[in-house]
Amino acid sequence: MLNGMLFELLQVTVVKIKIVLLVISDILGGILHILHITAGRENHSDSDCFGVAVLSHGDNDVIYGVDSIIALDNFVAPIKSCSSLVGKPKIFIFQVRIKLFGFKCRYGD
Repeated sequence: MLNGMLFELLQVTVVKIKIVLLVISDILGGILHILHITAGRENHSDSDCFGVAVLSHGDNDVIYGVDSIIALDNFVAPIKSCSSLVGKPKIFIFQVRIKLFGFKCRYGD
């Protein structure tokens, strides 16, 4: 489940500055990666910026999907290389709970 306070703050903020918000909970890692690759291939010429917020579990340089692990470098690469976003702000917000004793990504179970 998304961190309630941070999620509510993001919702209020994006409405105020007229940003399109897509919320997907408990997403599979592969689907998250495909969505991000697709976003990197879209034409963002009419957009002023691109932003994504991920609230999940993770570890050093990785985030956990429900079923798999995604390297942060692989996650940001499609957006960093998007030609229609050159010269525009690209905002990545990661709120990741670090793996603690006894916690495993479902993929690792």
